[in-house]
Amino acid sequence: PPPAPVDLVPQAAPVPAPSSVSVAPPVAVSAPTLPNGASVDARLDAMLADVGADPVRRQALSADSAAATAPSLATLYFRDGSAGLDSTALAVLKQVAQIQKSRGGRLVLVGHASRRAETNDARKRETFNQIISAQRAENVRKALVRLKVPQLDLSVRASGDNAAVFDEAAPAGEAANRKVEIYLED
Repeated sequence: PPPAPVDLVPQAAPVPAPSSVSVAPPVAVSAPTLPNGASVDARLDAMLADVGADPVRRQALSADSAAATAPSLATLYFRDGSAGLDSTALAVLKQVAQIQKSRGGRLVLVGHASRRAETNDARKRETFNQIISAQRAENVRKALVRLKVPQLDLSVRASGDNAAVFDEAAPAGEAANRKVEIYLED
């Protein structure tokens, strides 16, 4: 049987603040596409290569992916337009690394972005959000590698703004969509 999810940080508020951490349930996500219907896989691989990531580690997240049912370990939240990790996120990543080392398995890092952007051009917004979600997940991967999690036990995925779960009519909903979800696969 799969290990039970671990609460890393108690949830003090119903709506997370930017750069905070909470435990989130797994969410099934469709593979992202561009407005013309083309797959973003090749584009995302190129973007990840531009920021120094290994495109082989990046996989499109599909509804039948094991991450859709894998236990969620943690969710890291980010400030608007930022992919940087703060001290709270780094402390949580230390706990995630310890859990992975003790239980084994593969960590799946899924980057997300809010739908808001400073442009009305849908294509530019989607491209920016795909890039920022990839950078967020890649920064989490790099931090976990520095914490001695083997690279082969890490998988980076980026959903852009395609998997936004919270209503963005209010700033709290928008902030809750800027995140990296961390899952543990067997």
